[in-house]
Amino acid sequence: MTLSAPSVPAARDLRGTIAAWRAAPAWALCAGLGGLASLGLAPLFLWPLTAIGFIGLVLMLDGVHAGPKPMRAAFMRGFAFGVGWFGISMYWIGAPFLQVQDAAALAPLGIGLPILLAAFWGGATSIAMRGWSQHWRRIFLFAGVFAAFEWLRGHAFGGLPWNLPGYVWEAGEPMSQIASVVGIYGLTALTVLAFCMPATLITSVGAMEKRMIPSLAVALALGLAWGAGAQRLARAPQGPAEFVVRVADSGLTQAQIWTPGRAIDVARRYLELSGDPAESRADVVVWPESALPFLLLDQPDVLAAIGQRLDNRVLITGVTRAEQTASGPVYYNSAAVLDGVSGELRLGQVYDKSRLVPFGEFIPFYDAVVRLGLPIKAIQEIGNGFQPGSGPRQLIVPGVPPVVPLICYEAIFPGFLPKGGQRAQWLVNVTNDAWFSYGHGWPAFGPSQHYNQARYRAIESGLPMARAASGGISAIIDGMGKELAATTLDGGAVEVAIPKPAAPPGFTTLGFVLVPILVFVLIVIGILPAPRKTGL
Repeated sequence: MTLSAPSVPAARDLRGTIAAWRAAPAWALCAGLGGLASLGLAPLFLWPLTAIGFIGLVLMLDGVHAGPKPMRAAFMRGFAFGVGWFGISMYWIGAPFLQVQDAAALAPLGIGLPILLAAFWGGATSIAMRGWSQHWRRIFLFAGVFAAFEWLRGHAFGGLPWNLPGYVWEAGEPMSQIASVVGIYGLTALTVLAFCMPATLITSVGAMEKRMIPSLAVALALGLAWGAGAQRLARAPQGPAEFVVRVADSGLTQAQIWTPGRAIDVARRYLELSGDPAESRADVVVWPESALPFLLLDQPDVLAAIGQRLDNRVLITGVTRAEQTASGPVYYNSAAVLDGVSGELRLGQVYDKSRLVPFGEFIPFYDAVVRLGLPIKAIQEIGNGFQPGSGPRQLIVPGVPPVVPLICYEAIFPGFLPKGGQRAQWLVNVTNDAWFSYGHGWPAFGPSQHYNQARYRAIESGLPMARAASGGISAIIDGMGKELAATTLDGGAVEVAIPKPAAPPGFTTLGFVLVPILVFVLIVIGILPAPRKTGL
């Protein structure tokens, strides 16, 4: 007996109905589907809704395949889907500009940025439509092209690889472990492939049993991937390393930290959270990016107080530092190592952030902005912004293994590690996620998304991570991305022995080769001519 639901006429009627939709209703539906799909991201992780959204997108693209100007129509539907995805998941993006009075002119970026990011998705659907077919192979083509455009989004104009679809899998869980081999871009390709394939059961023609084969194969592959991830988690290195790290967050909002006259109170709060040296087991204490609202390295009295509190421990903290030049001071967003020795403090190595946030930490084309007299300034309100550092590097930390620092959103870039040399043994991420929130009581979408993405860097590198986040989630994470201890959004401190790093995963050595190969294979499968007498 041959299954035939939906029948050939029914499948064609569905495509014809979708194709007949006028532009505005079709775009609105695509935007709604994108918004629904975005609920799979942190903090909700409702990934079945992501699958439903992507299935709907494929159906909407099927509807324009045989119509007039299919590439243009596909662009608009993919673009609208992206607007829904980024508009809902990144609703908080305008918050930083509203917290600084003179930066209010940049608040429209809260709308403009999701639109800009959505253009990459429109480009992906448009290019995929160029090779679209009436065969299940089109899903492979779409997944490959989509992943390629996500890689482009993560690199073009400095890149912003925020909220890739692969992030619907919570870091530290079995499915996330696939990123240890192909990274987040490869995981995104496989996720889109898996979520979109069931669409061929709805609009396909031909015998149902033949059309079920690709979906069953993808479901089997997902099961095997989950099993492989579970096995990797079971093989996590046992036994802690020989040092303990304490991470701390004041729990204060951005407005509270920068209230005039409260600087000393903020410093006292961090000193308290660093713990009593007689009771704390920590070898290293980590404070967030921009922990204190002043130039810490220029304040000897505060440094002396920190030294007394640290005793023989080491502090790694985010600092704003200034260097004097002939044309005036130059500012850097940095991570500094401060070594406590019997109550005295010594400044060790310093890392300067190299990936700066456009408009947050610097103004692109600043000279032109000044000449035009535009009322635009960086959120940090430091001249024309920070100067970038020279790139990722290791820091030597007295008494513990070398560490790679990641400041703020440097932790969302896959492979952001120094090249060559001896492998570091852990990562430290200092960040100020208080910018991402409108205040306590609002859904913590921004901080939760940033936290999940940072944990993927541990998976891809196999290195444990200590994360101190002002206004976010501070935590100790193992080399599998699994949370060992964490604070809440209300701040606090936790200290845990840093686990041993995992063996170097495939992504650290072959990731940037395997990902292009995976994308290439998907696209080649997608453009192969369909066999005759075979359904979609």
